[in-house]
Amino acid sequence: DLDSKSGLHRGTWSKRKDGESWATMRFSMRRPNEDELDIIYGPFADGRWRVKFADETHEAVAIFDSKGFPRTKHQRICATFLTTTGDYRYLAGRPERDRLFVSCFDGSHAFLFKAALQPDGSLKGDFWSGASYHDTWTAVKDEKAALPDPFGLTKFVGTAAELDALVFADVDGVKMTLGSLNGKARIIEVFGTWCPNCLDATRVLTELDEKYRARGLSIVGLAFEVT
Repeated sequence: DLDSKSGLHRGTWSKRKDGESWATMRFSMRRPNEDELDIIYGPFADGRWRVKFADETHEAVAIFDSKGFPRTKHQRICATFLTTTGDYRYLAGRPERDRLFVSCFDGSHAFLFKAALQPDGSLKGDFWSGASYHDTWTAVKDEKAALPDPFGLTKFVGTAAELDALVFADVDGVKMTLGSLNGKARIIEVFGTWCPNCLDATRVLTELDEKYRARGLSIVGLAFEVT
């Protein structure tokens, strides 16, 4: 709804959580005034940063890039945060003097990252996800910043026979075991249909299936759903 006095558009965003439970966020938006557009932006954040989220065990990697945009006083920036459980995919926003704002809203996810440049050149900020989650983070510029080896973090604990005995239902509800999938090599993807990273990975796995199935590669995706 439009508030004619303030010029604000106000509304709500609702997302199903589970069953009949919904998460609802109120929002407002308006066009910026001309004086707000006169802030001089700078590309201080460009590059790779080593990131520590307060709630996470492992460090993450932030990538900021304003080089793809024309150098104007209304500078824009694209970004992502890489973590050991996936990345935050496509973020966009702006660096504003000594502050940084990047966000994403795709109808399913609502992410907002804010940070301030510290005197020592590091970043200190906040992260909000959806209607309730909040975390704080710090970052140090490091062009060699990288995630730890994922194969060193995620392993199946058990025997090959136990893995073969794992029972799951296919898309038609028919139960089968991993051991019934014949193949010289197997790839098992644990994913959610709501997860953008999983959709990216599935496209790659589809290409691998088309290329190597005849040579003995077997791929199965085990989906878990939030709702």
